[in-house]
Amino acid sequence: MPILVSLLAQAPASMFPYQGPLVDPFNKGYEQDSINALPNPLGITNLGDIVDKVMSALTVLAVPVVLAMILYGAFKIITSAGDPAKVKDGGNVILWASVGFGLLLISNGIVAIIQSLFAQ
Repeated sequence: MPILVSLLAQAPASMFPYQGPLVDPFNKGYEQDSINALPNPLGITNLGDIVDKVMSALTVLAVPVVLAMILYGAFKIITSAGDPAKVKDGGNVILWASVGFGLLLISNGIVAIIQSLFAQ
């Protein structure tokens, strides 16, 4: 490992846009220079934060998709012209869009329960 660190130290500065301190990740007692540290764009520090961000993003994305699917199912029902098969198809679209959104909401609750169990 020291060979790699010394090679990186001798490399020209133009090869690496980040000019922070060279840190040996295998050295347990290293100090990180807070001035030259890369910023954390997401503000995530642990796995629970990642799960929270993913679940909230899925919920935000699911609302317009569910709304569009319900409108599509209603359009199929309205334009069915009395055909029972088309009415049933439109009802199935609305049903399964609602079931999918319900499962997403239930999964948000399950994630919250699991996080509360591990937070102790």
